[in-house]
Amino acid sequence: MTASFTGQTVETARRLLTAQLKSSGIDCAELDARILVGAVLGLLVTVQFFVATEVLAMAAVLAAAGIEAHVPGAVEGMSPEVGGLFGWVVREGVTNVVRHSKATSVRITLDATGIEIVDDGSGGGRKASGELATHSAGHGLEGLTERVVALGGQLVAGPVHENGTAGFRLRVDVPV
Repeated sequence: MTASFTGQTVETARRLLTAQLKSSGIDCAELDARILVGAVLGLLVTVQFFVATEVLAMAAVLAAAGIEAHVPGAVEGMSPEVGGLFGWVVREGVTNVVRHSKATSVRITLDATGIEIVDDGSGGGRKASGELATHSAGHGLEGLTERVVALGGQLVAGPVHENGTAGFRLRVDVPV
């Protein structure tokens, strides 16, 4: 009964507001467009805040693990879908750094169409022989790849050598 009452109350309020706006000479279609634009802008700000929050939270996780984090200062211009995906990338990437890399430093770079996480650790779990170790537990990168492909993007993950230092890179790019 509450849902029905609430629905009736919202509909009644909408009708009364529409009538009041029309009597004041305000075009409801124009107002609807303004509200929609405001809602979209609000959603974009929320997504940017979400990604920034994830990056800062993961920087704290890295710091707690004794790993120096280099993170972007600002995150902007991405769609809600991309923002959600990049939140997953940050969580998965940092989780893997903490669990597997033995890194001392991590760099996260980010823009509206790409995110990259690079550590200076052991290159993604290498054995003493230099061969990549396989981890049977967990399916984080597999699940992340599925999310990336669903948005038409590409995920690249693997060992990297930069400035004479070995490490691991996780990079995701999505189309505009």
